[in-house]
Amino acid sequence: MKKIIYCLCLTLCILSLTGCGNKKALTVDEVKKIVKKDGYSVNNNKSQYEDYDDIKEALVIFNSDGIQLEFYVLDSKSDAYDMFKDNRDTISEEKAVGFKENSSKGLNYHQYTLTNNGTYSYISQIGKTLLLATVSEEDEAYIMNITNKLGY
Repeated sequence: MKKIIYCLCLTLCILSLTGCGNKKALTVDEVKKIVKKDGYSVNNNKSQYEDYDDIKEALVIFNSDGIQLEFYVLDSKSDAYDMFKDNRDTISEEKAVGFKENSSKGLNYHQYTLTNNGTYSYISQIGKTLLLATVSEEDEAYIMNITNKLGY
């Protein structure tokens, strides 16, 4: 009986520490508020995707140092995951010797990073949203900082 109680307690602790593998998908307004506090500017880029019915919102996020990210809200989680996979597959096609890649996933998210040939690429899909960036390897810290603040 003690073993069963111990196992249940251990399982509850693990689930509480991992958050059950969920991340919070942000709205466009939440993203704007967070990044503007950090000195980034935001442009609505939806008009560039008028021919794509599944893209509901599109933002370009940038700062004065030339760091740029893209944030999308799609019609569904499956559309966001498809866009995640397409972008992941595209950037991983040309891996050079010495590349470094990481991926993780949870109940409602997928994340992929690739450091390759002097370039750092970041893709994160949470629910029906997608955040992505490709910058020089030296600017990885900028991306890590802002994505942590966004929770992506």
